[in-house]
Amino acid sequence: AMDAALVAGLERAAEAAAPGRWRRMHSGALHDASVVSQHLPSAMLFAPSLGGISHSFGEDTAPEDLVACARVLAQAVADLGPISHASPRSGSRGRDRGRSAS
Repeated sequence: AMDAALVAGLERAAEAAAPGRWRRMHSGALHDASVVSQHLPSAMLFAPSLGGISHSFGEDTAPEDLVACARVLAQAVADLGPISHASPRSGSRGRDRGRSAS
């Protein structure tokens, strides 16, 4: 499972960067995030593949879509604010992002 707060941040940033031109997707592929998410908060951002070709040597993405994804990622990260790195002895496994609930 992906981290709900990170997914929500990507959604807000996507809507700001590309209003109405994004969608939330389920991925059935076993990306590295499926392993990483067991140890730290994770989320994935996908760029559209030209012709719908994915996971193939023929996969390509339009440069403007790559730029849009980079902007979404940058905005989502900026909106997270400072991240605190918990001590390994604290038992938090890195889930404390240094944010207060609002």
